[in-house]
Amino acid sequence: MAAQPTRFRRTAFPAGGRRGGFTLLELFLVLAILVLLGALTWPALTGPLAVQRLKSGADKVRIQFVQARLDAVSKGRVVQFRFTPAGDRFLIESMPTPEAMTADADVGGSSEGGSADESLQDGAPVEDQLPEGVRFAGGSVASDLRAVAALAQSAALPPDGDSWSEPIFFYPDGSASTATVLLQNQRGSAVEVSLRGATGVVSVGPITSPEELSR
Repeated sequence: MAAQPTRFRRTAFPAGGRRGGFTLLELFLVLAILVLLGALTWPALTGPLAVQRLKSGADKVRIQFVQARLDAVSKGRVVQFRFTPAGDRFLIESMPTPEAMTADADVGGSSEGGSADESLQDGAPVEDQLPEGVRFAGGSVASDLRAVAALAQSAALPPDGDSWSEPIFFYPDGSASTATVLLQNQRGSAVEVSLRGATGVVSVGPITSPEELSR
């Protein structure tokens, strides 16, 4: 029997000899689906990051409070902490003692051009800011006789630029103003940093959600 000739199958192609591709409408549809998925998942991705920044901001204020108290004790001076309400900036300033202010005045009025003691020149304010997306949402400071006296002295040293909060004072004996500072992130969550005046102990409260704040 004669061998049958081998037959090859032909691959079917669209008319014109070209393979089919995605249409412009299909590409737009895929892009729209990707954008929709991104919009749905973005809050879930940014939420934990916003909370972490809020915790970081509270911890930063706590550390600054502790450092201000240590500076007040070590330098024997009153140290003040101020912040920008509804902003993210804060500063710490070591206030000169009455003796230092008298010495500065004597040096400034001297015609001999003497230089002031270096210890009188370290009271320059140190300014810093909270993490991105975190701001000061409020605060309260308890007033007493020492705070009134310190505030009268602080009035001669107003910070430049933006408006600043009422100062929180740290005293050379290790005590401080009784105060609370409220921090808030862009999602409305908040945390409170508290300062106990008699002991200078600082504590950070739990993160409060927007729903809990509205109750």
